[in-house]
Amino acid sequence: MSTVLNAPSSVADSAPPQAPTTRQMTPLMAANFAVLSSNYAFVALVGALAHTLSLHAWQLGLVIATVGVMWVASAPRWGRLTPRLGHVAALRRALAGVAISFGLLAAYVHWALGQTVLPGAGVSLGLLLLTRVAAGAFTAGVPVVCMGWIASRTAPAARAAVMARYGAAGAVGMVVAPPVVGWLGSFGLSAPLWLAALLPLVPLVLLNRLPAAPTGNAAVPTKGPTLRPFDKRIRAAWLSALALYSVVIIANVCIGFYLIDELGATSAGAAAATGTALGAAGLALMLSQTVVSRHPDVTPRAWLRAGAVLAALGFASILFTTQPWMVAVCFFVAGCGMGLSFPSVSARAANGVQPHEQGACAGAMSIAQGASMVIAPVLGAGLYEWTPAAPFVLMAALLTAVLVGALRD
Repeated sequence: MSTVLNAPSSVADSAPPQAPTTRQMTPLMAANFAVLSSNYAFVALVGALAHTLSLHAWQLGLVIATVGVMWVASAPRWGRLTPRLGHVAALRRALAGVAISFGLLAAYVHWALGQTVLPGAGVSLGLLLLTRVAAGAFTAGVPVVCMGWIASRTAPAARAAVMARYGAAGAVGMVVAPPVVGWLGSFGLSAPLWLAALLPLVPLVLLNRLPAAPTGNAAVPTKGPTLRPFDKRIRAAWLSALALYSVVIIANVCIGFYLIDELGATSAGAAAATGTALGAAGLALMLSQTVVSRHPDVTPRAWLRAGAVLAALGFASILFTTQPWMVAVCFFVAGCGMGLSFPSVSARAANGVQPHEQGACAGAMSIAQGASMVIAPVLGAGLYEWTPAAPFVLMAALLTAVLVGALRD
């Protein structure tokens, strides 16, 4: 596993000496903002939507797990497809697919809620599953293409900072989407879904200003290279990414129950406190990734060490809270740590491979996010059923493992 300081010379020599300009980065940042906003709009809406369509909690779990499986299957395909199509064409396909998937879901919800008698739960589950799986498959392509483009146009020493700029745009979407969904929901449950369908169309307009990524000195094969998650060059970064994404999902799954069962919040109070905590985490992500983007002289390993410590302290502190508002403070601290960690892991993986493998590397790293969507909800919920403190202990343990890995490299 290579860091910024000891990246292979072939990577360093082939990479461009400068980072992309703000104008060049705008389409990628807009894409990340749009896609994360759309997906968080669905997350914020899914409880009310499931209740209205008479769906059960286990059915929502099935949908989430299936989306995760599709993400795992799709990410490496996007990594292989990008060198053949080019970054602009691949990103255009991914964004259009996300928009169409959410548009179909919005159209169904609008139609279903307009009927005198709601469609059967099986029909609603089928349509929800179909559209969410499709959205997951196309959403998986966005970070793969964007991270591959960034890695191809950025010198190794600057990658963590540039990737943090990209990540900060998505964090803004995490902050903005939940309150906007709450406001639009007053006009009907389909209104936020229509917004989710329209948002990915905005970066489509901006893609013409995205320059092609260089391919290095090696010829790019017709079919892009394949890179497995356990390739020794990216294995440590991949495992760190799996741990980080799993921590985020476990926290999102368990915090609402913890607020009710351990802190005595009502259902409405827990929903409000959860929204506040997620907003605080999103704000922290945005701020911390902005800090990373302004200090390209700091190595990814150093950011990862600091981030793992902060995130572990933030999530572990939840066990010592006595009031719901304290959870938001803990999430803010944890969000700061996660914001330092995510771009660092992506940069460390990108710095370990050759220029023509950047798309495959981004695809392999994206598998970690999809795998966490399959494993983490089940693991977190199961541990919570055993004892409410267990998921938070596990989150701290996973982050400690990430720290140990960063110290040993």
